[in-house]
Amino acid sequence: MRFNSEVELPFEEENRAGAEVCVWCGNPLEGRQRRWCSGACVEEYLARKGYGFRDAVIGLNRESHGELTCESCGDKPGEENVEADHVEPVALGGSNDPEENGQLLCRGCHVEKTGEDLERIRNYRSGRTHENQVELWSFDGDSA
Repeated sequence: MRFNSEVELPFEEENRAGAEVCVWCGNPLEGRQRRWCSGACVEEYLARKGYGFRDAVIGLNRESHGELTCESCGDKPGEENVEADHVEPVALGGSNDPEENGQLLCRGCHVEKTGEDLERIRNYRSGRTHENQVELWSFDGDSA
């Protein structure tokens, strides 16, 4: 499917004016949501536009840098060696909005960041944060 510039966000003006509504369906936003109420709304919009998350991130990166550029290390690896990444993982409340929460990384940087993200997700799900892990396991001669 080709990119379709005719698809608009029906509730974008209300959202920009301060209404806490999804730019696609108009449902109320909750928690840390800023533009979209769900991943389903983002996916439906992107599908109607003619691309998915990866294609959108690639397009935004090209617009910003002229050629595909890893947003972490600055390398220019070419389209076959780049990965679309959620800056804040969806599992930790990040959105599926490529403009708000997408970045393009080379494979090496993406593998490294994914490892860090997975550790953060495991810690979040187990109720631990990095700070209290260090506190729990640091040894200063006293028992915790």
